[in-house]
Amino acid sequence: MKLLFNNIKKAAFLAIFVTSTVFFAHSQNFYWETPRLATDAKRDCRFPEVLSSGAKSTGISAVFWQEVDKSKKEIYISMTTSWDGQNWNKQDKIVGPYSYSGEIPQIYSAAQNSKGRIAVAVVSSINQITVFMSEDYGKTFTEYPLEEQDEPLVGARIHALGNGNFIVFA
Repeated sequence: MKLLFNNIKKAAFLAIFVTSTVFFAHSQNFYWETPRLATDAKRDCRFPEVLSSGAKSTGISAVFWQEVDKSKKEIYISMTTSWDGQNWNKQDKIVGPYSYSGEIPQIYSAAQNSKGRIAVAVVSSINQITVFMSEDYGKTFTEYPLEEQDEPLVGARIHALGNGNFIVFA
């Protein structure tokens, strides 16, 4: 009886193994587009962030990055946008320059709400964050400096809320 039970366990394990092997062997192939450069390869570009509203008919995709001028120790924020994922509109140095010292820090983050409003939070000085808002899908930005703090700030992180507003953490 014990031998029969062990044989049934082995047969069940073998059936599960064979079934799962067949299932995974027929997995879908993935195809990737040919990559395209979003930036000039000669520039020092770092810390990319990608935004997408997710709505194909009304949404826009945006890619942000920092451009670093090491000789001047300055950082700019640049971006490119697309409505269809094929044609991109690049906008160099939309904000900046911002000075830095030591290692090159990431000084910004970006978010997009469900209405297409884009917000970029930048550590604009050692104790201040400035938020740049776009109501026109990144064509223009309005500057909103936040209250200066007593303590140094690092890593401004902005997130979209469900009600369409944004929240900044630092």
